[in-house]
Amino acid sequence: MSTETTSGPSAEDVLATIRADRGHMPEAFDVAARFDPQALLDFHASYQHAMGPGTSLSEPVRQLVLLALDAADHFHGGCRFHMLEALRAGVEPAQIVETLRLTGLTAGYHVPLVAYPLLAEALAEYEAEKAHNTTGG
Repeated sequence: MSTETTSGPSAEDVLATIRADRGHMPEAFDVAARFDPQALLDFHASYQHAMGPGTSLSEPVRQLVLLALDAADHFHGGCRFHMLEALRAGVEPAQIVETLRLTGLTAGYHVPLVAYPLLAEALAEYEAEKAHNTTGG
C-alpha cells in the first residue's frame, strides 16, 4: 500500500485561508482539511463564489436558504452552522423556526423535529457570544 501524498495545499494553509475569509468555520473543517485539504479548498471557493459580492439576496436570506437545504438533506452540522450564521446576520429565532417549518412541508415533519435541538444549541452559543462581546472578554 502506497503512503505517498499528493502535492497540494497543506491542511494548515487551507484552514488559514478559510478563517481569513470567513472569520470562523464549522468544526468539521479541521478534520476535513486533514483528510482532503484540496477538496475542502475547492468547496470553500464555491462557497465564497455563492456568498460573495454580486448576489441579489441579503445575507440573512442566503443563510435561511442554506439552512433549509441542509435541513432537507439532514446535514446536522450544516444546519447548526447556518442557524448560527443566520442569528449573527440578524435573523430572529422565529424566522429560523418558520424556515424549518417550510422545509418540513416538502422534506417531512421530522426535519424540524430533528433541527429544533440544533437551534437550541445555536441559540445558546449565540447568546454566549453576545455576552462575551458585551463584557469585552
